[in-house]
Amino acid sequence: MNNITIFIRIEASKKIGYGHLMRTSVLAEELQSRGWPIIFLCNSDPTLLQLLEKKSFSYKILKNKAGSVRDQKDVTDILYESPGNIFIHDNYGITFNYERAVKPFTQLLVAFDDEANRGFLADIIINQNYGAESLQYTLKNKETKILAGSRYVLIRDEFISKRKMRGPKRIRELLLIFGGSDTQGMTFKMLKALNEAAFERNLILNCTAGKNYKGFRKISRLSRIHDHINLHLNVKSMPELMGKMDMAISASGSTVWELLYMGIPSLLIITAENQKMIARNLDKDGYAVNLGWYDKLSGPMIVKEVTTLILDQKKQDRFIRKGRKLIDGKGRARIAQEIIRAIKIR
Repeated sequence: MNNITIFIRIEASKKIGYGHLMRTSVLAEELQSRGWPIIFLCNSDPTLLQLLEKKSFSYKILKNKAGSVRDQKDVTDILYESPGNIFIHDNYGITFNYERAVKPFTQLLVAFDDEANRGFLADIIINQNYGAESLQYTLKNKETKILAGSRYVLIRDEFISKRKMRGPKRIRELLLIFGGSDTQGMTFKMLKALNEAAFERNLILNCTAGKNYKGFRKISRLSRIHDHINLHLNVKSMPELMGKMDMAISASGSTVWELLYMGIPSLLIITAENQKMIARNLDKDGYAVNLGWYDKLSGPMIVKEVTTLILDQKKQDRFIRKGRKLIDGKGRARIAQEIIRAIKIR
């Protein structure tokens, strides 16, 4: 099967974030380790290209917006020139009509999804979100295989060897983590809300803000003024940093799965529509605290919820045990096996 090239269509940027890149790159690593060549079809965002190059992935820059008619033609031309390919896409703009156009030129069509809010012709749909098993998909292909739920969560390889047994303990190190861009400025909002309470409770506020973050200069200034605020730039090992944390406040994107896998009690904030189901279901079933939509949060509410979890060791213990059980780190292998199985029967 090594003569089969896998093309992965994504977009990522400061504006739309880098979550789709992170999860597709995990699957790409797994497939590449099994001998398949990988080529990302992507936009020219510098951070995106830097991450692809760091992982030694080949890529081809496409100028037209993913899902557009021109993009559809660009991708169809690429697939036509590489017969015997697999096409994977992770972009909400790619519709049923787009899939119908490219399907004759690929052996296997694979789609990432989060919301089941459009029709699909794909052979395989991947929805790694907790509770996704209950979603009703509009399928135009009666043979579509749906890989839904936490069994298919994609955990980065560097996390697999870093997980340690842990139990509830006195909370001191608190991680604030909001993806690769934080366009809503949640890092600064959290620091501002928790600054006084952190000082009083002897907490260390750790944030992973980058220069793309909204309010970066303000965040940097706070970290210089206050000894209890640590700004982590260009983190070389996120698993090692997470391993030192006692609790986290996070956006409800792909980072949530890593926090659960590492056993870190977490409070989740919804920063995008596709995160709503994740945060609500995890809260409802006792895996994390859902703080709700980012634009509805007040400083006193944030302090109250953080303080409540700090004081509730039984809840911390439940979050740790249930999270580690829910996410076993084998999702990437399960998806790869399904792709291999699908190719073999074609």
